[in-house]
Amino acid sequence: MTKPKYAVCENCKQEMALGVACLYTHFLKDGKLIKRDTTNFSGDGNCQDCNAPVGKPHHAGCDNERCPICGRQFISCDCWGETIQMVIMPKEAL
Repeated sequence: MTKPKYAVCENCKQEMALGVACLYTHFLKDGKLIKRDTTNFSGDGNCQDCNAPVGKPHHAGCDNERCPICGRQFISCDCWGETIQMVIMPKEAL
């Protein structure tokens, strides 16, 4: 097996290559779907931490992803408790 060139997202298992977004588009909390943050990108159009393109979800553990509930840095907020359920929504369902 070839070693990945980039870090691999814990959620979608894709390499965090330039222009590749996380496949998980929503969180599930208390039975409600909540769209993941798709903001906070650098001027060149890609996230400086996870390489996701503008307007697409950040990868797991990205320093730039914001919590859709409180607006703070997602990896350090406490809105989600111990577990986070992530959901891939088919494009036709959005």
